[in-house]
Amino acid sequence: TEIYTLSLHDALPICTALRLGAALGLPPGASRRDVIAAVAMASGAAPATVDSLLYGPPPSSDDALATLAVQLDQLESEVHSA
Repeated sequence: TEIYTLSLHDALPICTALRLGAALGLPPGASRRDVIAAVAMASGAAPATVDSLLYGPPPSSDDALATLAVQLDQLESEVHSA
C-alpha cells in the first residue's frame, strides 16, 4: 500500500472538482471533460476558465493559493445557485 500526501495547493482544486461533480450528479470518476462541461453549463463560466481553475497548475505562492481559493468558492456558489 502506498500513501500519498497532497499539499493544499493540490488538494483544493481536486476536492472542489469532486464536490462539484457530485453536486451535479456526475458519477465518481467522471472524466475531466465531463466535469468541465457540467460545471461550465451550471455556472455559466467558460469551459476554459473551469478547466484552468479545477485542473490548471497548482498555485506557486500563498497569495496565488488565496486567490484560487476565492475563485473556487465563487465557482461553487455559482453552481449551487443555478
